[in-house]
Amino acid sequence: MKKNWGKLLVLILATAAISGTIPAQPAVAFAAEIQEDAAEDTAKENEAGEEAGISEEIEETEADENSDMEAPEEEDTDIEDTKPDKENKNETITYKEKTLTITKTGFVADTFNGVDAIYRKGGNDGSSATYSCAAFIKKYYKKVYNVSVYNLFGGSTPKTYEGKKFSSVKSPREGDVAYKSGHWSIVKKVNSNGTVTLIEQNWKWGGNQCKANRTVKTSSLKYFRLVK
Repeated sequence: MKKNWGKLLVLILATAAISGTIPAQPAVAFAAEIQEDAAEDTAKENEAGEEAGISEEIEETEADENSDMEAPEEEDTDIEDTKPDKENKNETITYKEKTLTITKTGFVADTFNGVDAIYRKGGNDGSSATYSCAAFIKKYYKKVYNVSVYNLFGGSTPKTYEGKKFSSVKSPREGDVAYKSGHWSIVKKVNSNGTVTLIEQNWKWGGNQCKANRTVKTSSLKYFRLVK
């Protein structure tokens, strides 16, 4: 619109100059100034339009980037049960105490966590490196916990060659070492009626009789737990 008004004014001034109303030279100069002002206004409008377009592009880009961002995941407030699955399953298992007849050397009377409690016919095997109660403790802890246990003497606390320690505890758990009157065993299950079920070797009599799942009062034994 400003450009059209400028052309009209130039035409009027030129006509006036021709008719002698105003001098020709000032009229031409004035018309040139008007054209320059109009050109500057047009340039400013174009520049403002470009800036507005750039601003819109920036806003669109930021909106696209924000839309690509994933919403933060909600933090899970549920507390997981850190108790091992095998322990949870073991709570539903009922072990029945039973007397077995030893039929051969290497007779498997019981198995727990992949470790067999084995027997042979004959008398007490307390000094045997294979069939004694202490031999089962060593075998079990090597298999299950990968530690070498020693110091299994009456009234002593078990030790490991790896430097891991046992600590005396009053409330037993599955896998704890149990002790009474020179005999060692492993806690197989802690029962809700104040008893524990054991797995062991060298609990035998009569030359060929032994027990599996022997169950005794919890308070009748001492317990030792490996400190992890």
